[in-house]
Amino acid sequence: MGSSFVAGKVLLQDGVPALLLVGWRFLVAAVATLPLLLLKDRPRVALFPPQAGLRDGALAILIGLLQTTAVTGLLFLAMRSVSASTAAILLFTNPIWVALLGRVFLGEALSADRVAGLLLGFAGVVLALGIGPELLSGGSASQASWSASPRRSAGQFRRS
Repeated sequence: MGSSFVAGKVLLQDGVPALLLVGWRFLVAAVATLPLLLLKDRPRVALFPPQAGLRDGALAILIGLLQTTAVTGLLFLAMRSVSASTAAILLFTNPIWVALLGRVFLGEALSADRVAGLLLGFAGVVLALGIGPELLSGGSASQASWSASPRRSAGQFRRS
């Protein structure tokens, strides 16, 4: 993912629309992955496991929308106005957001060690970027929301 920040910034500066760039990125990834899927004995089963229900499908769509689509879309939209390095730093604040959202929405405990880690992580972001509106990272918060959301349903679907 590292080189995509720089390549994305260059293409954005050349006038390629952010969301078009995201769409092309997903299309290239899908086409590149397709041969791997076709190597499977039963590609349909690999895509749609028989034990997966409607709830599992809905959860997969939610994860795809929040963790992949929203994150990448917000990342490329943000890179229209911030540097690639700032975007990368903000995106990788994901563990901080996951811990905070897990605490707020799932009631997960924050031990003293975890709080210390969160404070150190936040201090590192502040040292790298300074204090400003960039700290409110929508893309990273979106990625964290997918990371926290399926925890309640963890264990419902297992691959065999």
